[in-house]
Amino acid sequence: MTPWEALARGLAEATRRWRLLLPLLAANLALALLPLLPLLLALSGPLGHQPWLVDLASPRWPDLIDGLVGATVAARLTGSPSAPTGPILLAAVLAALSLPAQALAYAALAGPLVEAYLDLPADQRRGARGWFWPLVRLWLLALPIQALAVLLPTILLALAGLPSTTTAGSLAPLILWLLANALFELARVALVAGERQPRRAVATAFACALRRPLQTLGLWVLLAGLGAIVLGATTAATFAPDPAAPLATLLAQQLGAALAVWEKGVRLAAQAALYRAIQRAAPTPDLAELRA
Repeated sequence: MTPWEALARGLAEATRRWRLLLPLLAANLALALLPLLPLLLALSGPLGHQPWLVDLASPRWPDLIDGLVGATVAARLTGSPSAPTGPILLAAVLAALSLPAQALAYAALAGPLVEAYLDLPADQRRGARGWFWPLVRLWLLALPIQALAVLLPTILLALAGLPSTTTAGSLAPLILWLLANALFELARVALVAGERQPRRAVATAFACALRRPLQTLGLWVLLAGLGAIVLGATTAATFAPDPAAPLATLLAQQLGAALAVWEKGVRLAAQAALYRAIQRAAPTPDLAELRA
């Protein structure tokens, strides 16, 4: 199977079986809306009359949050009354926490998706509850490796006395992170396909990449391109709408979230198609067998 064929299979599977993505979409939307609750509850009070409130729905919101934090600290030091910024700061904290929570939801809910994309028989399916802890353990195993993929190039450049602001220094952490992310996506597929332990699933995924490097890396490059397109679309959906039209902004954000969930389905379906093709061609041995 070529990388293009695997990607085409992923696009077809995620689009045709879109209902499978609804639990993940519901979880992501709930986590994305959670930071808005303090703001919605506070809009009926003094916060709703602040002239700078409209900047929260614009690309200037990081500067606004930074300015509000500084103004709150200065007001406490001088004893003067401060703006009602408590709900905004609470919303910012919840928004920061929602990012790892969404990643955890993806890790926990990926099991039924992979089962369906692998076309496992009904008697071999374990569902979301059966795959929750194995996939969460795999996600926890991925976190330090992904962090190392980002930090290692910077550390090596610093030890070599080279600046990390060059094009190569900037791209190397991103490329290594994308490769690590794709490897663990393939490990999710291997885990559900038969490997019951997260470490063995990672070893099997790595062995697949070694056995079919051109097909595997080719698919990962295509998925990285798709991810860049979806990221650009979701960023535009978040910041492009007119801040004076909050309903349009909210609708665009939800459409962007749905697009991001669909892209996750494409990634898993494409990786499942490639994994199944590799295993059918020749069952992939683990790393110990490859070394032998």
